[in-house]
Amino acid sequence: MRRSRVRHIAEACSHPRTGRPTIGLAQSRNGFEFTVDRAPFLTPAGDGPRAAYEEFSVKDPRVRRFDDEYLITYSACSRNGMRVAPARTRDSVSVERVSLITQGDYRNVVISPGTFEGPNARIDRPHLKIAPWSIRVSYSWTCASGESRNW
Repeated sequence: MRRSRVRHIAEACSHPRTGRPTIGLAQSRNGFEFTVDRAPFLTPAGDGPRAAYEEFSVKDPRVRRFDDEYLITYSACSRNGMRVAPARTRDSVSVERVSLITQGDYRNVVISPGTFEGPNARIDRPHLKIAPWSIRVSYSWTCASGESRNW
């Protein structure tokens, strides 16, 4: 039997400089005993277009596998509010930020699997001030093809 590593991505680390939430990676050989990596897996962008939206923290990741890569949706927090942003990784070592996929204060996005050649659903929860006690569902035929910026 081939032994493989189980990886877990979670809001488990604090930014080494600010102490604010970041996204960490933990690994296990058996799926029960995990070792948390010392360095954060995803920290707020320090420069570039994403920096203004991640200035306070990145947190609350959700992971969905698409073929040989993983799409991670997470909350990007700043003075501009909380937005949901996807990032992707193939190896759990490098990560590529994709885009911002929500306006205003949305959070808790989950990408659910679509049917064969059908849409993928994005399920999220608007902040209570936007739409109290609601859940929003939207669909995308292009998310699985790597075009996860198109919602």
